[in-house]
Amino acid sequence: MLRKTMVETRTAELRKTINKLLPTDQDIDAFCLDYYRNIHNKFSRGMDRVEKITRLLQEIEPDELTATLDRVAQVETAMPPRGILRPLKPKGGWP
Repeated sequence: MLRKTMVETRTAELRKTINKLLPTDQDIDAFCLDYYRNIHNKFSRGMDRVEKITRLLQEIEPDELTATLDRVAQVETAMPPRGILRPLKPKGGWP
């Protein structure tokens, strides 16, 4: 019984982490396409965000999913703010 409770707690924690790190449905789609294409291929039109996260949690081992989310979080915090790498177009256009 203790093992089941630990797994349930781990799943709930992972769900919270996913919701924080990947806040939109498009983020979930992109994450699964990039890291778990086999899961992404099982998504169907009209499948909601909760169903997608549940599918991910059911099919990927918690340790593996945690490691992948950690890598994504490190990349996200290391990236400069959006738009900083691309210069703004001058008012009169490019020369």
